[in-house]
Amino acid sequence: MTTAIATPARVVREAIPADLPRLAEMFEAFRASSVYAQYGPAHPEVSTGLIERLLTSEHGVIFVVGDESQLEGMIGLILCPHPMTGEWMATELFWWLD
Repeated sequence: MTTAIATPARVVREAIPADLPRLAEMFEAFRASSVYAQYGPAHPEVSTGLIERLLTSEHGVIFVVGDESQLEGMIGLILCPHPMTGEWMATELFWWLD
């Protein structure tokens, strides 16, 4: 006999302002484990400002993944003109997955 175990469904969605505390936690994990850690200590006011700008900008977005109880990952993207061509492009700023 097999026993079924229900697991929470994972979803990918656009982040919302209420996600900010968890986004800040994941951003610090990203920063601390990346090459950016060698450039100095964390500056939460700067990283929180970046996250807030991406959440409110028409040219930025953060997608998150998780279930109804916990976010497990994120990716921050921005649209900007390419510095050499002026053509609009999308680029990844950071990503994290627990």
